[in-house]
Amino acid sequence: MNNLFIKKNTLEQSAIIQINQISNVAIANSFFSQNQIQSCILASNGDQIVIKNTNFTNNKSYGSGTGLNLNNFNLTNSNLMIDCHFSENISQDEGGAMLLQNVDIDIQNSSFVNNTSSIGGAIRYKEYIPSFVKNMKSTRNLQSQQSIIFKGNRAKIFGQNIGSYPYKIVLKEDLSRDLESYVFENYRSGDNNFSLKLILLDEEYNRVKVSSKDIGYSQKIQNEIKTYQLQIISLNLTELEIKDITQFQYEQDGQDYLFNLKGIFMMSMLVLENVKQEKFMQKFRRKI
Repeated sequence: MNNLFIKKNTLEQSAIIQINQISNVAIANSFFSQNQIQSCILASNGDQIVIKNTNFTNNKSYGSGTGLNLNNFNLTNSNLMIDCHFSENISQDEGGAMLLQNVDIDIQNSSFVNNTSSIGGAIRYKEYIPSFVKNMKSTRNLQSQQSIIFKGNRAKIFGQNIGSYPYKIVLKEDLSRDLESYVFENYRSGDNNFSLKLILLDEEYNRVKVSSKDIGYSQKIQNEIKTYQLQIISLNLTELEIKDITQFQYEQDGQDYLFNLKGIFMMSMLVLENVKQEKFMQKFRRKI
């Protein structure tokens, strides 16, 4: 596909271009603007895709991946985006410019400016870490990237520029410290005044924010937020018994967004160790 000029279309339930199970896809020298759609381009179950010199500007998605929604491409092939530009695109769900699900792609000489979404203001990726992320020196300072420009992108929940899943869990009192091992002292067996506040960070080391008010999250995003849970379990009930509240929802608490661990009834001293930074449920291993 070459020299496409697609403007001012309204397709609330579908993409402008839908591609499925085509081995090789090439899009070049094209322009998508002021469309209200699910995605400009939805491509699934392919072997390879190459996108060159194509602009996506001022499009609005009623779903995910306003410009591009790519999923389930052959991970052994090289996919490429080069000289492409995304600006002022809005996604109701995720990926203001792009959504990548189980896709590997390299991005070169491209820009993402003023795109907006609930998660992943510019790009959201799932299941597989794409090459352009692996090649970055740091996701903490995306302005230092030479081949890709990120500027002014916004996400309501996390991933102002790039978002996958909540990336780290840290203590509210010390955001620089990864919570891999923590000893709770000065708690006696039978105490129920235990309290600890934990915060989720994204890949850019910004706080994950979930609002207690209805600010227009779609049902899809609301369902995902519900999975941001932390559960405390004991691997040795003969030595450590945890009662009352053991599962916690990530939520807004005043001006903070956190797991507020309180109301736990412990029948021993508690040691947290080896906290695993996984996608959703954070599981704690503890010993005496």
